[in-house]
Amino acid sequence: MGPKRPVTSYSSAILGLRYEQFGVVVWVYKQCRDARCKPSDGGCYPRIDGPQVGMNFELAELTSEFAVALQAADARQPVAQNARSKKNFQPGIGPHSESLALALILRELVSLHPEKYTAYETSVSYPGTKQKCDLCFGAASSWDWAIEVKLIRFSGDNDKPNDHMLMHMLSPYPEHRSAITDLDKLNAWADPKRKAILIYGFEHQRWPLEPTIEAFEVLAKSRSHLSGRYECNFSGLIHPVHSSGAVVAWEILP
Repeated sequence: MGPKRPVTSYSSAILGLRYEQFGVVVWVYKQCRDARCKPSDGGCYPRIDGPQVGMNFELAELTSEFAVALQAADARQPVAQNARSKKNFQPGIGPHSESLALALILRELVSLHPEKYTAYETSVSYPGTKQKCDLCFGAASSWDWAIEVKLIRFSGDNDKPNDHMLMHMLSPYPEHRSAITDLDKLNAWADPKRKAILIYGFEHQRWPLEPTIEAFEVLAKSRSHLSGRYECNFSGLIHPVHSSGAVVAWEILP
């Protein structure tokens, strides 16, 4: 990303502390009898029983903590499969689909900050449509946050370019389900108390993230009232292609 804005980065020393905490979580998995826990998911994660109340956090917190959770999920060396050939990709969070990666990241986020992020639901239906919102926090009767999540990944596991990525981000046509048209869906949804769009992406030497993020901001501000940009870099991931990147987010203001 470009040097225009101050960003928050997380060193391996900070992540090392997190991994020590994860050691306890793995130990808990060995004692867990919950049938829903699967070793392939990376073990058991803390759950909070009882009523799930509103989730009180700011978007700046989610942006930085999402980046830490992404790094933590990557450290578990998850392996994604090619949907067509069923062959394994190289280990790492990078090759995972948007929905699978979000599931892995959310599990780490809840493990690290259960007091903030436990009450969430993914793939929430927009009223009166078949379309889904990626992520909501709080209670279904009146969500505290409705958030659309988008992935920028300019190359695949084998470093071949993804020619459709800019369409995925910038297309104005609803059929393409882009980040731009996600804004339109959020703008039309009156129920959530607060709304945001969050993008995480991987840097590439030939295709840096910043020009695409700037292009999105220009188009988005022509159809939505956005907050300033929240941004957090991440690095040191295990995949040879998807090894560093950034999480960026904007609140959609009234």
